[in-house]
Amino acid sequence: MAHSFEKKDRHVIPNWRSFKNTVKLGELNGSKGIRLNSTFRPDISDLLVDWEEDKNLAKAGDIIGAALLSNQETNDTVREIAKFILDNSKIASHALIKAANLTLNPQKQDELDLNFDVDSIDSFKENYQLINIHNEINFLRKNLIQNPNNPILWVEISRLYAILGQQRKAEKCIRNAIFLAPENRFILRNSARFFTHLGDLEFAHDIVRRSELVKTDPWVMATEISLATLRNRGSRFAKSGLQIVDSNSFHPFNISELASSLATLELKNDSLKMSRKLFKKSLINPNDNSLAQAEWAEQEQNSLMSVDPSQFAVVNSFEALARDNAQQKKWLAAIDYSKKWFLDIPFSKAAVTFANEIAYSKLKDHELAVEIAKAGLISHPTDPQLINNIIYSLCLQNKVEEADKFFLRIKKDEVPPNSIYHICLTASRGLLHFRKGNREEGRRFYFEAMQISKETNNLYLNSSAYVNYCREEVLAGEIDCSDLLPRLNEIVKHFSSLDISDNAKAVIDLYSSKKKLG
Repeated sequence: MAHSFEKKDRHVIPNWRSFKNTVKLGELNGSKGIRLNSTFRPDISDLLVDWEEDKNLAKAGDIIGAALLSNQETNDTVREIAKFILDNSKIASHALIKAANLTLNPQKQDELDLNFDVDSIDSFKENYQLINIHNEINFLRKNLIQNPNNPILWVEISRLYAILGQQRKAEKCIRNAIFLAPENRFILRNSARFFTHLGDLEFAHDIVRRSELVKTDPWVMATEISLATLRNRGSRFAKSGLQIVDSNSFHPFNISELASSLATLELKNDSLKMSRKLFKKSLINPNDNSLAQAEWAEQEQNSLMSVDPSQFAVVNSFEALARDNAQQKKWLAAIDYSKKWFLDIPFSKAAVTFANEIAYSKLKDHELAVEIAKAGLISHPTDPQLINNIIYSLCLQNKVEEADKFFLRIKKDEVPPNSIYHICLTASRGLLHFRKGNREEGRRFYFEAMQISKETNNLYLNSSAYVNYCREEVLAGEIDCSDLLPRLNEIVKHFSSLDISDNAKAVIDLYSSKKKLG
């Protein structure tokens, strides 16, 4: 059976994009009228002195990054350095060239560069367009030979390895960046995102909370508070964060994520009035992350507020729009926005699982569901949830040979005994055997899945396995299925607002139709 999109708590963990796109979004600088607190203007005078002594691309990259971070792009020497980068564009990284262009032309804002063409997910094949990522890695590695101490280059390569699912290489690169620049906003936030992605929440949290920057930078503080909340721990910066949000010392854009992370904390503590107040502040000038958080919060707590993502001038509000359209049952639009969400942040599987569930549960389009889930295998080649859902949809299309091959991808150490993954995969084995004609084996696996879910008190998965099992028995026509109907009717009533209720009704209708036909 399919493993649904995890409707768990959402947290304001930074979205990891290229340096180029992060600069475009204004998350590294104070341009476009964004006023920074005077305590957050790092002194770059020493860097400028070093520049006069030895002009090279490595130092140019460090200075441009610091200048953008501290809103000092208009400094004459900084502009000279930006021109130096452009004069050496043949050997400079794409990200560095973009940063130089932004320094010289701060008002010029381009569209975000997505990782692939927006429609390419529709025709996904296992190795499509990955050559572009490999070429970019090779280009960046050549730059690292000349600039081994440039932390931005290390982060850029790490991100590309993460997209390819090569987590060990990605981790090595990100650790090099942390070593070189442990007090850089771009490094800190993306490192926290990466280690959260790996599941190492403790290390992700430690990187941020032990930095000096977290005490004064609202972007880093927002990350720390979100990680603490995710770990069910108190944050010693929550009080300072509230003071910053109320201080009017920062432009609303610069405190958007901070207000959002605090609002989420208040929501968790059932303080709806304070949460509503903070979410409203986060939406004065939001980025895509805080907008998506507000949309999620509205759906979690209907009385909290009303959010319409389309009313905000956020160029990459793909996740918020996907969630909003799904809430309105505009399924195709939700999938379209999920595609853009995925192409914007392809190493994260959230967009894929979100769209995959809509495809198989709402549209009953299992061919589309398979294509979407396969896209997620780029970064998560052995992910049991994605593989299970591919197997499920393939079996419902009677593509049993292809489904069989996907079982070979599953690694036992990624499927803990009695876990949700274990239950779903066991039930999917039952489905596969039914569709192969091995009905006794199919029953054995379905009964095993129901037994495990019963022992772990997971009524939803137990009922889901039962509904799927009943469908296969009705289709097989080997036994009298009338005895199955009472439990199906109970499931319809108990889960009246969920898809499983509709699935149970469909099985009951299928039984009635087959009975009429004799």
